[in-house]
Amino acid sequence: MYRLRFFLVNSLLVFAVLASYGGRSIEDAHVQEAAFLSKLNLQFRGWEAKDFALTKSETELLDPDAVLVRRFTSPDAGFAELAVVAGHRKKTVHTPGFCMAGDGWQMTSQNETRLHLTTGEVPAIRAVMVKDGQRLLVTYFFTDGSYATTSLPRFMLSQAVKRLRARVPVGALVRIIVPVNSDVASGDALTQEFAAETLPPVMAALRNAKLVIE
Repeated sequence: MYRLRFFLVNSLLVFAVLASYGGRSIEDAHVQEAAFLSKLNLQFRGWEAKDFALTKSETELLDPDAVLVRRFTSPDAGFAELAVVAGHRKKTVHTPGFCMAGDGWQMTSQNETRLHLTTGEVPAIRAVMVKDGQRLLVTYFFTDGSYATTSLPRFMLSQAVKRLRARVPVGALVRIIVPVNSDVASGDALTQEFAAETLPPVMAALRNAKLVIE
């Protein structure tokens, strides 16, 4: 019995060391193609599209592998904005409140919803944010292109399981922002249409993202 306990303890220690080493290797990995999101040719209603970059402080804080922040603007100045911050490091995936609250936005309501894509439904959080009289409808979820959830802890657990299986997980925060001009229902309708048009290529790109461990 003593020998069995000794063997089990040593096996656990070896496993912990290997897992730690594997975790460090994954953290040091790099994406095979850093532009796999920004190169996507997304279209919506023929609206003009413009890409934005993360600030230097945001990039240093999140250390993402790939980023897409693209705003589509209508002729009457309406807009729909898609942001995808993707990476395999634990600190990359975050909640929108993390950055928007820092910019002075306050959440007035929040509920769960589902985005209806051609590839199936995706669970999402829908929140109304207010600042200086302006209202935005912010819809977001966490995904690796295959699995999607509204819970950051649940998503991080899913990523941790993949690490233990020696897989390199690429996770992402996907966020859609539209203005709330009249009522939330109209903003939600715009979000649903925008998601159905733009998200399937994004999800496919995340599923196919390749990271290299050296």
